[in-house]
Amino acid sequence: MLFLVTFSSHAQKRLFGHIICQLPDNADSAALKENFLEEMEKGVIIMADYLNSRQQLEALFSDKHEIPDSIKPDVYMALKHFPELHTTKIVVKSGRIHGTMNARPSLTNIFRKRADRKYLLIINNNKGRSKGLNINDISFNARIGWFGHEFAHFSTYQQMNSFEIIWFGIKYGISNKFVRKVERYTNKVAAERGLIFQIFQGEQYILMFNSLMDNYRKRTVYRSLSYQEYICLWNTIKEKNKIVP
Repeated sequence: MLFLVTFSSHAQKRLFGHIICQLPDNADSAALKENFLEEMEKGVIIMADYLNSRQQLEALFSDKHEIPDSIKPDVYMALKHFPELHTTKIVVKSGRIHGTMNARPSLTNIFRKRADRKYLLIINNNKGRSKGLNINDISFNARIGWFGHEFAHFSTYQQMNSFEIIWFGIKYGISNKFVRKVERYTNKVAAERGLIFQIFQGEQYILMFNSLMDNYRKRTVYRSLSYQEYICLWNTIKEKNKIVP
């Protein structure tokens, strides 16, 4: 057990480091915020974007995916940013869970090779005591962000071995600080894949929906990146992706 804890803790430091984003000393914060909002407006994904690429997307993904037809546009537009998951077994279904969505590895994965793993994405059916945010109440663009966040979880799981996944599950269930670190890191992963505006908008819906319970909203804020961190991360990604002659 000591070996498991030591070995897995090393992996968690490798995968879930603290997010520290610092703008250059000469950065104009007000101008960056304005540019961020302008670029977000330009980067909105609409249903027409899916329809125009539907055939390409359907040909791109494996028949290993079990996805309800009603959410295929949302899922496909997010999943295309994670090529390492295109042939991975993913099952999307509804169920009674805490929160809105839950990305989890199948218990049988401990007996499988990484290439044969199966992942479950559970969407709250809102029939139990714990109610999430109904995904039909948020925009297409924001839903893509939510699914992108869950696929970023799967992408991270794929980097772990079986022992690391077991210890991850234990620690995720007992440590709020660890959950916060994981969720913030996962947002960063999805942002770096090109979904920063969608992730940001998805979280904004939680802040705007008055029907949500206060503890749900507070929990989300605690686990999320701040507005300033999103702007800083966006600026960092933009600068990193600049083409140097």
